[in-house]
Amino acid sequence: MVGQGQQIVSAQDIASAFNISMSLINFYTNLGLLEVFDRKGRGNKRYYLRPAVEHRLQIISEMKRRGFPLRLIQESLHREQS
Repeated sequence: MVGQGQQIVSAQDIASAFNISMSLINFYTNLGLLEVFDRKGRGNKRYYLRPAVEHRLQIISEMKRRGFPLRLIQESLHREQS
């Protein structure tokens, strides 16, 4: 269930909003760094909760900027999630 104020957006919307490629969105999703909210339509189009994805992309970006490897970023985000 989507809470009040939660906006559902497509992967393409996220890529456009953050000026990143769809390949990077897919890569992060496949690593478990971004959580898919729903899949619909032809091609199993992915949808995300915008606030959650924005938060995670900000964390990923900051940790990458500081030189953290993806493995540590994954661990950090998984700890945050549990």
